[in-house]
Amino acid sequence: MKNNKTITIVSNKITRGDGQGRVNYEIAKAALSNDYRVNLITTEADHELVKLGANIIQIKKLPLPELFSLLYFVSNANRIVKKIQSKGTVVANGFSITTPHDLNIAHFVHFGWLNSGYYQPKMSLFKPKSWYYNLYTRLNCYFEKISFSRARKIVAVSMMISDELTSIGIAKEKITMIDNGVDCDEFYPTKKAHSKNLKLAFVGDLKSTRKNLETVFLAIQSIKNVQLLVVGNHENSIYPKLAKKFMVDEKVKFLGYSKNIAKILRGCDVFVFPSRYDPFGLVVMEAMASGLAVVTSKKVGSWQIANRANAGIIENPEDFENLKVILEKFVKHDTFREKCQVESRRIALDYDWKFVTKKYLKIIESL
Repeated sequence: MKNNKTITIVSNKITRGDGQGRVNYEIAKAALSNDYRVNLITTEADHELVKLGANIIQIKKLPLPELFSLLYFVSNANRIVKKIQSKGTVVANGFSITTPHDLNIAHFVHFGWLNSGYYQPKMSLFKPKSWYYNLYTRLNCYFEKISFSRARKIVAVSMMISDELTSIGIAKEKITMIDNGVDCDEFYPTKKAHSKNLKLAFVGDLKSTRKNLETVFLAIQSIKNVQLLVVGNHENSIYPKLAKKFMVDEKVKFLGYSKNIAKILRGCDVFVFPSRYDPFGLVVMEAMASGLAVVTSKKVGSWQIANRANAGIIENPEDFENLKVILEKFVKHDTFREKCQVESRRIALDYDWKFVTKKYLKIIESL
């Protein structure tokens, strides 16, 4: 029998190439395949969802700084949700609406980032950008708490997020944890081509230091036979200059932004991601599904999943010496590396989106 329930998802982006957007894309796709009516309140939605029958309620993206674009989006999303709220379940994402709603998916807690010990933009009278970034973060801290408190139920995408939610006063019984998933058909391993160099992959935002690429540079300085492929927009980034400063520029290849991360990952051996703060790190799961050994830090929400493959977890993101020891082990011990690669893929299969989205639909049906 056709399920007539309606789901309205509110997220700035609902696309495959965005972390939060990918989660909501998969939920929307699963809901549509289960005969739900799906409304998407967003600035940008994947065209495939339109073809599958999703109703797009688009909010125009303004050419303004991110803070003002966000406030404009939330204001309009609140207005739309109030009109259609009685017609089904409303699923928000963090500070995407402040009006009462049914489910909020917490991907990031700005209060956690602010108090992580790695938050950098200090207030400076002579640096207007520092005022802007602090205002952006602190307003998000304030309004996120309001959004979370007005949701009937919250999904935390990692234990790290769950702990941060309770630290800002959200009741534990209101929180359910669902780890993010991965498309194991899109991200899959292939036989590794023989090469004298161990191929390392790093994927992340290169406009800030949160993802911590500099520690990778320090770790590979004295390691022979390694090549580091860096995926991310490196225009106006500090990292090409840092690669030269740390004398690793001959070992590092900047690939720029890419829509074909899956292909790049398949051609590598090890994924290295010592992020200073990452509530989940979707790319960790993508690397595991691609059959890469994964080295990450305990400041990444998915570290416990990666740790099951026994590749390597560093306690302190700044500990380049420990990172170096782990990477050298992969260079010297083919059997160990290959075992970790096989384990990565095996573990990732348990987190395929088809399993993860079932958990979301179960919660939505209970609301």
